[in-house]
Amino acid sequence: MLESAAWCYEKAETYDKAAELYEKLAKQKREGYYWKEAYEFWKKAGKKERAAECLEMYAKDEPWYWEDVAKLWEEAGNSEKAKDAWEKALEYYTKEAEEEGVFYEDVAKIYEKLGDHEKARQAMVKYAEYCEKEAEKDAAWWKHVSEAYEKLGMKEKAEEARKKYEEYRSRK
Repeated sequence: MLESAAWCYEKAETYDKAAELYEKLAKQKREGYYWKEAYEFWKKAGKKERAAECLEMYAKDEPWYWEDVAKLWEEAGNSEKAKDAWEKALEYYTKEAEEEGVFYEDVAKIYEKLGDHEKARQAMVKYAEYCEKEAEKDAAWWKHVSEAYEKLGMKEKAEEARKKYEEYRSRK
């Protein structure tokens, strides 16, 4: 019944009413899907804080959304909640990076965002090393190697990797 009503409000473009019903459904059914729907409709209604609160609830089950939560809190002007969400995103991406090194780039960006430039640099070095290993298997990765070294200020290594990428591109 509530889902039908929410759908009607959605079709009538009364997004705040639809969002309220999806929040109610999320609490009643304890299903993350409804938090995501509530977030979407609060965002459409222009209520960034309410949208961020709902997306935060969703991110508790789907942690790859913490970065989106952080950005939304920034848009809403709440730097304290944004920082908290960035820290949760960092926790998530750090765990992911330990399993799959490509996520070290995300770790580096978040450390940079949080003002920890040394840890950002360390993560970017790990990302560059990961990319180099991948480039040995797939030369298309030399582009990422070059970009990583460029961000690290290592011009010679960046140029060397860029040349390897260009060689790869010219063979295609």
